[in-house]
Parts: sequence; structure tokens; C-alpha cells
Amino acid sequence: LNPIFISIFLHSPVTSALPVLTILGCSISPAPDFHHFKPHIMQTSKRTLIFLLAACSLIYSCKKTAQSVPSITLKTGAGFVSQNAVVAQGQTLTIGVTAQSSEDNLARISLSTEFDHNGSRSSVKSTELEPAEQEHCDKDFSITTRNKSGTETWIVTVEDRSGHRAEKEIELTVR
Repeated sequence: LNPIFISIFLHSPVTSALPVLTILGCSISPAPDFHHFKPHIMQTSKRTLIFLLAACSLIYSCKKTAQSVPSITLKTGAGFVSQNAVVAQGQTLTIGVTAQSSEDNLARISLSTEFDHNGSRSSVKSTELEPAEQEHCDKDFSITTRNKSGTETWIVTVEDRSGHRAEKEIELTVR
């Protein structure tokens, strides 16, 4: 008997009712028409392969990937405030921002502030970006501190079209 035929035949669910003869550790079954089982086995193999490919495709396509957020950096150098600082009351400062898109184009950039750590942000300016700024954006915001001692936290936020956000904060201690 052909060993491949025996292997396929013995593992076929159709053979469960047929007698199997074991001689010296070898299983031998009555030889049914091999061509009768081959299409069934091939069709089952094709169905199994199609199912496995579809399952792998579904799992891969549904896999959540980590979404990239836009990048944002504060400009440094003369004329820019880019880190926490002690400043005078009523002082005018410039916060410079460079933003870069990641997976999706940038949509808007905004500036907000919070006074004396009260937990309430106030929007100062929000700008929808022009098409030329949607991959890379440079903005400068001119701010003036209050005429009152305390802390001012200035928050720059950039958001892409998918809603992913990046923020940078600067805390100013006003004296």
C-alpha cells in the first residue's frame, strides 16, 4: 500500500466505520476508491487554507496600532521664552512654537493659560492652519503677563485632523 494513501485515508473522518487491520505495527485498511476521497480532502484543505488566510487578515487589520502624535518644540534663543521663568508684572514675552505632523496633517494650534494653578484654562488664541502649514508649522505668540503677582501657566497645543494632540507648558512666576 502507498504510505501517503494510508496516512490520508486513516485520518479521514469517513474511515471511522471501516475496519483497520494492524500487522506488525502497520495499520492497513481495505482499499476504497482513492479518487473518491481525494476531492473531499482537497476541498477541505482549500476551505481550511481560505479560512486561515481570512482569519489572519482580519486579525492583522483589526490590530490597533499605536497612533503617533504630532511633535511640538518651543523655540529657544534671544527674544523667546521657552522654559519656566520669573518675570515682571506686565512684561511682554514671545513664545515660539515649531510643530511637525506625524501620521495625519496638522489642523490647529492654540494657546491657553491657567492662573495660580486654579485648574481652569482660558483660551487665548486658536488658529486653524492653512494647507501650507499642515505638515510643518512655525508660530510665534506674543503674551503679556498680568499686573498681579502669582503664577501663569501658558499651554501651547497642536492638534492633527485625527484629534491627536501634543502640548508644551511654560510656567511663569510673576513678581
